[in-house]
Amino acid sequence: MDVHYTDQWPDAFGLGVHRANLLRLLWDMAIGKGVEVEAGVEVKDIEKLAGDCVRLIASDGNTFGKFDAAVIANGTQSELRSCIGVRQKCTPYPWGALWAICDNKDNQFANQLLQRYYRASTMIGVLPTGVHPDNGSDCVSFFWSLPANQYAKWLGSDLDKWKATVQDHWPELATLLEYFTRHDALTFANYGDVIMQDWNQGCLVCIGDAAHGMSPPLGQGTNLALIDAMVLAECVQKSDNLIKAFDDYSSTRKRHLRFYTLASRGLTPYFQSNSVAASWLRDFVFPWLARVPFAYRQSLRTIAGIKTGVLFDKCLVEL
Repeated sequence: MDVHYTDQWPDAFGLGVHRANLLRLLWDMAIGKGVEVEAGVEVKDIEKLAGDCVRLIASDGNTFGKFDAAVIANGTQSELRSCIGVRQKCTPYPWGALWAICDNKDNQFANQLLQRYYRASTMIGVLPTGVHPDNGSDCVSFFWSLPANQYAKWLGSDLDKWKATVQDHWPELATLLEYFTRHDALTFANYGDVIMQDWNQGCLVCIGDAAHGMSPPLGQGTNLALIDAMVLAECVQKSDNLIKAFDDYSSTRKRHLRFYTLASRGLTPYFQSNSVAASWLRDFVFPWLARVPFAYRQSLRTIAGIKTGVLFDKCLVEL
């Protein structure tokens, strides 16, 4: 696949952002708005009180509140999601990925996400990740696909032999592989498939990966979470009733989120699995899709994060 945003929107571009920089930006804006932040607290439960209010219960037994509402936004592995009494399911993916952030020496991997595959069992990627928060240098994220049940074995393996395997697949990665002198230089990321009937109930609402975690082949996790937050803020601003605002939020987000959860679930076996047939089908079909203008436009809109339907969709954002 070779997809360029500018093929549909001349001024459009992707922006790689280190998550620490994103967190710092959001933190500074919250503090600037006078938000009171209680850091270092693990919330284990949410207690519903009379009058559509809630109280947060910490792991040490301390309580916080009462509050008019609670927004659950603590990721795929959230234990608070179950406080919303709707049908829901979180299924761990059998595959994950080793991740590391490295300096982008000599601007070698600038301006594009690059991925290489061997069948669907080997996936290597390099993703521009903006400015490193510690040293201000340009950086990239490196990732290597790995079944979750093989991570412990990898930790006990010969690191140099693994690096040689990576370099055999992609010789130009030699400069990045120099960073990996210990196994713990890479972090293993687990993923899960989160399905919720609705994302709100009463004065509780769930957003981000906690609401719709998915496998990362489409690379839309952070994008979807930011759009969630934007739409939730708009719904709250337009309504004088939080419960109605949360209902409006779930209704507004349904088409967009349903498409990406289905797309991620359907495409994942073609990019992370042991299926040889899936990889053959991918390698046969995807190059042809790129040559069909309608199919290419749909692929582009999918990767840009704005599709809301399988074939025909209502434009989410005008760029």
